[in-house]
Amino acid sequence: MKNALFTIISSILITCIAIFLAFLFFWFLSYGPQEIKMNKIKSGWYVKILNEYINIRESASPYSTKIGQVKKGSIYEVLEMNFDNDEFYFYKIKIDETKTGWIANERKN
Repeated sequence: MKNALFTIISSILITCIAIFLAFLFFWFLSYGPQEIKMNKIKSGWYVKILNEYINIRESASPYSTKIGQVKKGSIYEVLEMNFDNDEFYFYKIKIDETKTGWIANERKN
């Protein structure tokens, strides 16, 4: 009787562990790589300036105060992106170790 009960409980426990491991495996396939990929993207996106110059702004708005310009050929790390504006995509860039600003790219429909 004890052996039969032990066998049943062991079988149930092994089945539960197998189901849990299968769940973890499929969860990782569904979500894990995307989260890892997004972290890589966030820490490794750069923009190269192709225009002669682009204005740098304080915030993600074409009407925001202009704080400088970036020149053609320069490469900057992208810190944030903003797609709220209907006319422009905005990218927050790291200008130097202490300064950041927003540059715009015209949306093309």
